[in-house]
Amino acid sequence: MSIMSALTGKTMDEITAEYDGQGYGKFKDAVAEPIQKRYDEISADKAYLQEVLTSGAERAEAIAYRTMLKIRKKIGYAPLKL
Repeated sequence: MSIMSALTGKTMDEITAEYDGQGYGKFKDAVAEPIQKRYDEISADKAYLQEVLTSGAERAEAIAYRTMLKIRKKIGYAPLKL
């Protein structure tokens, strides 16, 4: 229900009232539909996906570099050089 609330902006009470007596299947489909739609939109946008992957890789590399500097300092190795 919290996912549905986040997707729709409705309160938990509103969602409960809307789906009361309709069964879990209908509620599950209602939650899955906007998620599936957004997934399909993102999957179709190859440029956006590449941008996200590149950005994530750059961020991970920076974090890993800082971590390795700390590790090398702790164990007494020379600093990394780029």
